[in-house]
Amino acid sequence: MKELKINHFAVLVAVVLQFVLGFSFVLLSIMTSGMFAKDPYGLAWITGGFTTVGLAVGGAVLGAWKKYKT
Repeated sequence: MKELKINHFAVLVAVVLQFVLGFSFVLLSIMTSGMFAKDPYGLAWITGGFTTVGLAVGGAVLGAWKKYKT
């Protein structure tokens, strides 16, 4: 079995980038729509935070992805 060589810097960059994008686009838009719908403030953090963390995990997977020669 081959040893996995993961570029940790690429994973970190992908996670941070997806977290920032998730926070700025997803979380803030959910908070804005929740404010006008008069939803509780904590609910917006839970809903938007769930999506933001999901994007960060996806960024970690894509950052660790390597194309191997067959």
